[in-house]
Amino acid sequence: RRDVLLRHPDLPGAARQPLPIAVVPPDTGAGADTTADTGAGAGERALTIRIDSLGTVTFDQGAGLTAAQGRWLARRLALLLDAATAEPDRPLGELPLLTAAERELIQGRWNDTAEEYPRERTVTRLISDLACAAPAEPAVRFEGRELGYAELDQAADRLARHLIELGAGPGSLVGVYLDRSPELVAGLLAVLKTGAAYVPIDPIYPPARIGHMLADSGARLVLTDDTLREGLAGFPVTPVPVTVAAPEEGAPAAPVDRSAPDAPAYVIYTSGSTGRPKGVQVPHRALVNFLWTMARRPGFGSGDSLLALTTVCFDIAGLELYLPLVRGGTVEVLPAEVAADGFALRERIERAAPTVLQATPTTWQMLITAGWAGAPGLRALCGGEPLPQELADQLAGRVGELHNMYGPTETTIWSTTDRVRPGEPVTIGRPIGNTRCDVLDERGVPVPPGVPGELYLSGDGVADGYLGRPEMTAERFVPAAPGPGRAYRTGDLVRHLPDGRLEYLERIDGQIKLNGYRIELGEVESALRQTPGVTAAVALVREDRPGERRLVAYVTGTAELPGPAALRAALRDTLPAYMVPAAVVVVPRLPLTANGKIDRAALPRPGTAPVAGAAAAVRGDLERRVAEVWCEALGLERVGAEDNFFDLGGDSLRLTSVVAVLRERLGRPVGRLDMFAHPTVRAMAAHLSGDDRPAPSAGRRGRDDTALAQRRGRRRRRA
Repeated sequence: RRDVLLRHPDLPGAARQPLPIAVVPPDTGAGADTTADTGAGAGERALTIRIDSLGTVTFDQGAGLTAAQGRWLARRLALLLDAATAEPDRPLGELPLLTAAERELIQGRWNDTAEEYPRERTVTRLISDLACAAPAEPAVRFEGRELGYAELDQAADRLARHLIELGAGPGSLVGVYLDRSPELVAGLLAVLKTGAAYVPIDPIYPPARIGHMLADSGARLVLTDDTLREGLAGFPVTPVPVTVAAPEEGAPAAPVDRSAPDAPAYVIYTSGSTGRPKGVQVPHRALVNFLWTMARRPGFGSGDSLLALTTVCFDIAGLELYLPLVRGGTVEVLPAEVAADGFALRERIERAAPTVLQATPTTWQMLITAGWAGAPGLRALCGGEPLPQELADQLAGRVGELHNMYGPTETTIWSTTDRVRPGEPVTIGRPIGNTRCDVLDERGVPVPPGVPGELYLSGDGVADGYLGRPEMTAERFVPAAPGPGRAYRTGDLVRHLPDGRLEYLERIDGQIKLNGYRIELGEVESALRQTPGVTAAVALVREDRPGERRLVAYVTGTAELPGPAALRAALRDTLPAYMVPAAVVVVPRLPLTANGKIDRAALPRPGTAPVAGAAAAVRGDLERRVAEVWCEALGLERVGAEDNFFDLGGDSLRLTSVVAVLRERLGRPVGRLDMFAHPTVRAMAAHLSGDDRPAPSAGRRGRDDTALAQRRGRRRRRA
């Protein structure tokens, strides 16, 4: 007997655990016990392979196989035996399991994605072409302001010439430290026109994160504005102010564009498993290929408009900012406070009536929670994390078209797409133009349709690698097989469906996608272990209620171990907000499996008790009703009157839910910023009763978000 790891479509436990196998030769009685020597457990049947005197092979269905699965296995075994007979000296693990027809289907028809696109052009050159052809057409809108194509292009030219005077050019990197605005769009284009690549830096990142990005990239010039430049004071960089206003006198700036198709366009920093974020270098040609294929499917033309919701540090912002501008359409850039507020976002969508909108499943769910009824003419793009079937069904009935998008930063934004129709299962679809999707086993060998394997992506969208990380680049970017060039190992387990679409199954490592952001759990754990008093830490995603996924950390420590709220505050000094666990649970020890690994399934559900303020009981009917709403939204049994909503794990989606329910049950106007200003049950109840008083502690997250919103408001009023 031997244990064989079977990978069969729909086979229970496929790709997860060995299945005991018993081979029964012709001289064995039909009633022979086949479980005794196979290692099958109690109540478990081995997969029995029976060979009769004529050499006919059959499979015993007692192991849970259907007749169709038995026939499938028989065909695979026959193929394997034929190959072994033809090449007896070839190692067993290298023998093919694909028929000639399947190989042609997988490597040929399903990957026939060749499409024409302007491969010798760059984004800035394409936009300049439109600035000449349609100079007055609206390119960018923002809070009542509007820039035409010529105005935008000239603003980028002026800034590009200034950057070149300061030393920017091919081979250099320029930081971009700006809020979402017309200045951001012009600044990005200006950097590209110099021939340099830009490094986007979110102003709400903690200083430690900003410092790492600047040091690792070597950026010495950073685009910013007067309201943000003080955040760069402690770094060895030159702040460069950005303005789109034309000078009162003088001729327009002469056009300048040193961008090249093979040169890097931008460097996006993503979470790193070692605790060190890594920069992904994406070339111009990959970006243009992506934009051109998106213009075909899902589709975008000169009459279309798009609302840009996403931070520029998330690579999918490239679709929102550039797709409209290379196709003659209009992009309306939304302030961060609008994009994060389900009610404000709903109102803006209803007023602006965009034809295309891209968002993560979390944001789409936030919109629905805020009462969005939908838009029949909208093309909705959803990606950044798995799209739940229930949400897909809700969305598909609210919009004209729903497209599920998939792709890692390393292969330029999205690599596959699928049109999702009401009632149909969600898949990640088929490869976009000039992209290959190969599903391979551990040895890099193609697996049959329906069999799980790791997804390898190759083609014109593959990035140049990780900035200054040759070893990691060599590990993840490997020679493409078949074909020339390189393939990126995604770490995602997928399988081909019979019609060629791909179904996403799970990760094969410690990386997750949450709220659209890619997070290496190892980086969160590393940051926790560096906190004084912590001896061990583990991070994971929990879904204790259907559709509500959240990042949770478990720690053990010494007598000096800080409390959960203090641990989360410490993490906010080093990690972006999206990487800070919604809950930190202190446990006496981390449970282990029999082989000494952490038993994640045995870790307790967080939130059975408040993390702070437990002694402060709620008083009065209003506090009780507010506390009930918080408990429902956060999945807690009870909360204290002085517990901070954000320290209890409150996030954007839960915040929208709380605001919606408070409005409905109490009949009083409650806004998102009210939650930041009054983050405890007692403070919120006092606010609702009209007895306002300062909250005892808003928590850093609340203060930061409120201050950012106020800063942006001042900035818009000044403009």
